[in-house]
Amino acid sequence: MTTAEYLQTPEMVTPQELIYGRLRVADAPSVPHQRLVGWLFKALDGHVREHRLGEVLLAPVDVILDASRALIVQPDLLFVSTARADIVRDRVWGAPDLAVEVLSPRPRIGDVDERLAWF
Repeated sequence: MTTAEYLQTPEMVTPQELIYGRLRVADAPSVPHQRLVGWLFKALDGHVREHRLGEVLLAPVDVILDASRALIVQPDLLFVSTARADIVRDRVWGAPDLAVEVLSPRPRIGDVDERLAWF
């Protein structure tokens, strides 16, 4: 699948990513996972808003790391600084300043080493 084809798929709340042209879809995260993501979001978003540092976004949101190589991910949380706000449009077009992944005993999409290498 190409990046253009992926971007024309309907919006979904199920986590999905395009990894070098291969669509990966995952089950919904567990309640403990989402609880932790929510706590992290509230803490980080509050700090970022208070100090006007940028924007914190919560999954699922597409982060297009490499459009030409069809690499699109959906980290649990991400932060984009005010200085780089232009990468946030209909999706995030480039690597965020911070990407947060809450690790689970069984990763839903890919493995940790693989995901770190992409960023």
